[in-house]
Amino acid sequence: MKSGRTKYAGVLVIAMALVLSASWALAGPGGQGPGMGPAYGWYPYAASPTPEQSEEVRVRQEAYLKEITPLQSDLFSKRMELRLLWSAANPDQKKIMAKQREINELQQEIQEIATQHQFEIRKILSE
Repeated sequence: MKSGRTKYAGVLVIAMALVLSASWALAGPGGQGPGMGPAYGWYPYAASPTPEQSEEVRVRQEAYLKEITPLQSDLFSKRMELRLLWSAANPDQKKIMAKQREINELQQEIQEIATQHQFEIRKILSE
């Protein structure tokens, strides 16, 4: 006969397995959630785009990536620079604050471009 502690551990293992499998199932393809993975397209508000819409979205996506990639690289570099500033024996507060402002400005610029891109895609897919 199993002790109470062993039964409790078995029930706990089964409960954890159920929670993990349920969260995995709900995450959908690519862990993006229902209707957000590549199998469904990245735009859940588009039921079934026409071939012309799909091509226009592809063209816009490529343009967006060309625009955003250098900004993301710059953001990565600035974050590394910030880490170096923080790793100094006596971190310079003015330099750190200035670098953080640069990072914030880049993040805002990237977010604005991404938002504009979403509006363009919505317009294409709602035509």
